[in-house]
Amino acid sequence: MKNSLRCRLNGNGNWLSELPWVVLGLRNHPNTDTGIAPSELVFGAKLRVPGHPPTAISHVAPSTFVEKLRTAVSAASHQARETPWHCTEEQHHSNVPANLFSSKRVLVKEERKLASLRPKFSGPYEVVSRQEKYFTLRFPEGGEEKVSIDRIKQFNE
Repeated sequence: MKNSLRCRLNGNGNWLSELPWVVLGLRNHPNTDTGIAPSELVFGAKLRVPGHPPTAISHVAPSTFVEKLRTAVSAASHQARETPWHCTEEQHHSNVPANLFSSKRVLVKEERKLASLRPKFSGPYEVVSRQEKYFTLRFPEGGEEKVSIDRIKQFNE
């Protein structure tokens, strides 16, 4: 979307006025996986873009339209290749460092906006327990809290 907006702006700073045109273009552009535009999936045809000549309107019975839509969607689903986030467990590769699961203490990334010279991580904090997606940490105040592994970094002593 950013690249489309940059193309539409061409040095003009009023991006808000160009946003509807960018969204219209993205909804009319065929998806790379299915080859079908989102507008075609919703309305059964591409949206008319201003400046393009109108196509002839053919009236189709609702039952015929539904049947055509079903066959098109099933054909598209058979052509679609498997995406990486739908992998089996054997094919799944984690980006989490292996040594993170063995570390006794970790640093936690601050999620709020910080001044430029402030450290992005706080800690180290003691690891109480480990789960696949989060760790339970003990904080100096005495409380325990579950923290996502996306915010955790290994503390090297």
